[in-house]
Amino acid sequence: DVAQILAACQTHRDRALILFLLDTGVRRSELAGLVGADVDIKAGHARVRNGKGGKDRTVFFGVTTQRAMVRYYLERKPAAADPVFGLSPDGLRAQLRRLGQRAGVNHCTAHTFRRTGALWSLRAGMDIHRLARLLGHADIQVLRTYLDLVEDDVRAAHAAHGAVDNFLT
Repeated sequence: DVAQILAACQTHRDRALILFLLDTGVRRSELAGLVGADVDIKAGHARVRNGKGGKDRTVFFGVTTQRAMVRYYLERKPAAADPVFGLSPDGLRAQLRRLGQRAGVNHCTAHTFRRTGALWSLRAGMDIHRLARLLGHADIQVLRTYLDLVEDDVRAAHAAHGAVDNFLT
């Protein structure tokens, strides 16, 4: 689905938006609240102000997202006080719905990207405590409620770390 959505992006802004959501795990309101002064593309991080619970945090993004952000900023670099993507929370919801329709993907929301990015991070080896902190959760209990690992993940983990096969053979 992510590949289809990225293929449906018609502007540098849309591609940067999707990659930023996926890479940082920011919530819809947090993304809408980002202003130019909050994002440091070169360093690969952004400052979320007044996130859920009124908390501030730093989110990080990798090289692929950095490149997409540079392309977007070459077209329209927001001033220090301007919204980075120029979208309100409702505008973001509508834009994601349009991208999902264009891509033929039924469920295209900021939270879907947040959850997908979190699951991919776990699969890539990030520990759950660091992931919870990056997502702005006070503890891992909240994170566990929406990171239900699919059976294939559990099977792969057992194949890699199962006691008998790893210690008795």
